[in-house]
Amino acid sequence: MKFLVGAVREPPLRVDFHGKACGYKNSLLNATRYQNLNSSNMDNPETKLIVYGSLAPGGVNAFLLAGLVGEWHPCRIRGRMGTYLGFKSFRYDPQGPEYPAWLLSSADLPRIIPELDDFEGEEYERLVIPARVSGRWVMAQIYAGKYSD
Repeated sequence: MKFLVGAVREPPLRVDFHGKACGYKNSLLNATRYQNLNSSNMDNPETKLIVYGSLAPGGVNAFLLAGLVGEWHPCRIRGRMGTYLGFKSFRYDPQGPEYPAWLLSSADLPRIIPELDDFEGEEYERLVIPARVSGRWVMAQIYAGKYSD
């Protein structure tokens, strides 16, 4: 998984959410592009998932998340939206236009991430990106498409 920050020139950081000491907060605290992004918004991105396509509420694959206890919030993400093999394919770009998406916050999410990784396959990679929720920025995971038609 990659962890992407708002600074365009920084290379993406690889992180592992199996341990707390991921080393990502210091990089994020230096990212000034996102107002209202502070350490409380960055806590626990492993319990947050942004969905924009078939996993979203009402989507054909929403059943994969239906058993989780959590909260859904509409959010906005920056990047490029396309399609790949008939499914939406989002690519993060901090200077791209905003797109609507959904943010799921659930303490149960880390338990099913391996299943979601298998489901998404090689065509999508799990990243951590900023999402705007009710006027504030939070860090959350997203499955970003590697390819676009």
